[in-house]
Amino acid sequence: MVETQEKGDARFCAQLLELVCDWSWEQNFELRFVVCGAPPFADANALIGRRLWDLPLVDVEPAQLEVLREALQAHRPFKDFVFGQRCPTGQLRYLSLSGLPAFDAQGVFLGYRGVGSDISGRKREEALLRLEHLVARLLAEADAALPAVKAVIQALCETEGWELGRFWELDAEAGVLRFGTAWNDPASSLAPHLPPPENVVFTPGTGMVGRVWQSGQPAWVSDLTQQQLVLPARLTPVLALHGACMFPVWAQGRIIGVLSFVSPRVREPDRRLLATFRMIGSQVGQFLQRQQAEAATRRARDVAEQATRMKSVFLANMSHEIRTPINGVMGLAHLLTRTALDARQGDFVTKIQHSSRHLLGLINDILDLSKIEAGQLEIEHVAFDLPQQLERAAELLQQRAAEKGLALSVAVDPGVPLELMGDPLRVSQILVNYGANAIKFTEAGRVEMRVDLLAQDDDGVTLRFAVADSGIGLSEEQIGRLFQSFQQADASTTRRFGGTGLGLAISKSLAEMMQGTVGVDSVPGQGSTFWFSARFARVSAHGETEAQTAAPDLSRLRGARILVVEDNDINQLVACELLRDAGLLPEVAEDGRVALARLAERPYDLVLMDMQMPVMDGVTATLSIRGERRFDTMPVIAMTANALSTDRDACLAAGMNDFVIKPFEPAALLDTLLRWIPAGPVGGAVWPA
Repeated sequence: MVETQEKGDARFCAQLLELVCDWSWEQNFELRFVVCGAPPFADANALIGRRLWDLPLVDVEPAQLEVLREALQAHRPFKDFVFGQRCPTGQLRYLSLSGLPAFDAQGVFLGYRGVGSDISGRKREEALLRLEHLVARLLAEADAALPAVKAVIQALCETEGWELGRFWELDAEAGVLRFGTAWNDPASSLAPHLPPPENVVFTPGTGMVGRVWQSGQPAWVSDLTQQQLVLPARLTPVLALHGACMFPVWAQGRIIGVLSFVSPRVREPDRRLLATFRMIGSQVGQFLQRQQAEAATRRARDVAEQATRMKSVFLANMSHEIRTPINGVMGLAHLLTRTALDARQGDFVTKIQHSSRHLLGLINDILDLSKIEAGQLEIEHVAFDLPQQLERAAELLQQRAAEKGLALSVAVDPGVPLELMGDPLRVSQILVNYGANAIKFTEAGRVEMRVDLLAQDDDGVTLRFAVADSGIGLSEEQIGRLFQSFQQADASTTRRFGGTGLGLAISKSLAEMMQGTVGVDSVPGQGSTFWFSARFARVSAHGETEAQTAAPDLSRLRGARILVVEDNDINQLVACELLRDAGLLPEVAEDGRVALARLAERPYDLVLMDMQMPVMDGVTATLSIRGERRFDTMPVIAMTANALSTDRDACLAAGMNDFVIKPFEPAALLDTLLRWIPAGPVGGAVWPA
């Protein structure tokens, strides 16, 4: 009865072991296997008489094995020692061993008893998860498409034991798959014997790659020698190709490529790996789609930047070609006003001046709009006197208002601070634009400029500027078309009053750049009020606003010798006459090379240098001048018809001291000369020894 009970207990223990492990084992006091159940990867008899560290262990670090050896030799328990073993088929299996030391009644060490488990499934899941994470990281960190795909192929080959992987990329226009990139094991002799992939194309349904493309499903062939789907029959045996796996690359519901892998070993289908490949195919597809979208964005940006550069060049050339003759027209008109004219002739000259200023205003509007669109227009932050700016704006409008018999007035709310920090030029620009429109569309009555305080805090104030008129007014539909480039209230407005509609669009952009908005309140037949708001900083206690300037004293410039470097005959005449009228002594050089020759002959107090000239331009000439020490202190002032900031920067970078923009007002030219011609004797400039 006792023996029967012991046998039952033994069977129960054996059944219990089967539930918690795959097999059991025993070692003798020499740590050699003496009893071994049937492990799932080999013949149990092959283990008898061998020690654990005598086995061909895979994926075991020497340090791990040394720790186990010490535990066994010290007769200590051990748990979950994991190692890999190759099956006779070549498949890698992972096992986990745990053991307890056995002693007799006297405490003599007898050996070990333990259990083993096949954990290949768990290790496989861990490996595939690591592979998925590796692929995700490679794609996330990649900058270029094909190098990233090659890195993914390498990761798949090295992790899963494939010798060669290739990516076949969709050529949508030709309707075929072409070679994209590849990776092969450096130790493999496989790749050199295969047909050059660059010469291979696949159509839907042709070859294994074409079949995967057509079906949209992964494909796995255990042994290519049995199924001639990829290579000619004559090549497969020579290359000893057996296993092959291929899967599609998806993006937005369509296949954009196929990844293919081959091996010289027979590879049985792995459902879990196929599931991973499906996911990786989607990841690669999304990555390639993102790369294509980013490439398209870069191309579009490059095209836009090129268009902007071409537009800037065009505007610079247009500015030069139009401003140069306008400078002549305005200059000659100014010179005519200094001669004896009868009333009729004086009226003609006045109309010439008004027309040329109108044309210049149109050019400035186009250039401002271009700079705003290119993000190159900057708002200044300088201290200025608000009443002075309002007065200047009113002066520019006064004559036109008087010609139509309109009353022009300016009103400032008492709470508005009079000294501000901002961009006075742009404030005046908007007010003059609003005022010019008000005068244009008002036949009788009044035009009023008004400034009110909207908000204030410790940092600054927000002001509302408005220009009200008693003109024709606007309907709601007409208001909706305002403040857009090249848009006016309606076509009849353009025919009757002229204009381009640029001024309001520019005003809107300028107001927004000054942290404000624009708007209009109007009733047809009763007039309109155009307004804008802007934010200004307060002037600090030590800030200085613009000072009222008296008429400049030109007496100290009399006799100064000026070299005018200009290729246009009319502009030569205008510049020289203006300078002579002010008591200066101008001489002309028609290009940069002639200017250098003149400077070699005699000293000058200042050089007025045109930018664009034949033979030698102004920048090149200035660089040559600054290359000689004797000209270090001689001022060079650019006369440029290019109003873009890049052109002005080029002047200063070449060594010029300042610039005047054509067409220039006589007063602006003379003010510049006063700034740069030093006080003291003039007309007798000498070179330093």
